[in-house]
Amino acid sequence: MPMVSAFRPGNGEDTDVRPRTKSDGNLASALYFRQNQGECDAPDSFFSLFIIALPDKTPWHAFCRLALRRILLESLTMPHPHIARRQSGFTLIEIAIVLVIIGLLLGGILKGQELITQARIRNVANDFQSMTAAINLYQDRYRALPGDDAGAAARWGITAPTPSSGTVGDGIIAGDYNTATASDESRQFWLHLRRAGLVGGAVTDDTNPPNAASGVTGVQNGAFNIPGIVICSNNLPAKIAQAIDTQFDDGKSDTGTVRAAAGTTAGAAASPDANYVDDGTKFYVVCKAP
Repeated sequence: MPMVSAFRPGNGEDTDVRPRTKSDGNLASALYFRQNQGECDAPDSFFSLFIIALPDKTPWHAFCRLALRRILLESLTMPHPHIARRQSGFTLIEIAIVLVIIGLLLGGILKGQELITQARIRNVANDFQSMTAAINLYQDRYRALPGDDAGAAARWGITAPTPSSGTVGDGIIAGDYNTATASDESRQFWLHLRRAGLVGGAVTDDTNPPNAASGVTGVQNGAFNIPGIVICSNNLPAKIAQAIDTQFDDGKSDTGTVRAAAGTTAGAAASPDANYVDDGTKFYVVCKAP
């Protein structure tokens, strides 16, 4: 196939085939062609190229510019194996550090929750012990039960309300442990203890004190078939309730001197639950004989 020059001499274009440079001295073309008797042969360092005939009006340097532009674009887009490419992502050391931090946070949270639970168990246990001591001290000092003391009105100059049930001085504290009736003996129980200085609070306050589980603590006569005066504390999660039962008794909710049932009711003849169920939904009332 005959080789055809990319330009024709005498067509009005510059026929000088020497390497052309721009005004700034840079090489304008890396390739140039030499006309020789109608054939174009490349220098020895290049492979021979078959040049397709171009229109008469196409200057030869336009073809060279297109070729150079394509070479430059390919050199920019093609990967270079000798240049290290930065990989995005985390290193193994960074991932290990993050995992260690997460483990420490989870361990701290779990340990903190356990410490809070243990603190609540101690507080509830102290409530039972403190109330037992307060009842015994009151009996030793006044020879009567708090709330059922017939001499309390004269001793402290107060007006004793007429109890809604029971009789003052009969040795029985009438009323439920969490009653809202001010005249019940189980409510006057707290007024007498505060008047005697055995329980903290204002001397005119007859309300039940709160426990560590956002419930209340109180007394009544009999609960879950436990005879006599009992101390009850409600709104206790199963873990705390069973821990209290284990600390003071046998750890079983239906036997011994500590018994419990889910809910807030603690009737004298009510049946306790067979077991403590720690499912996160049940809250117990625990009653204990002093």
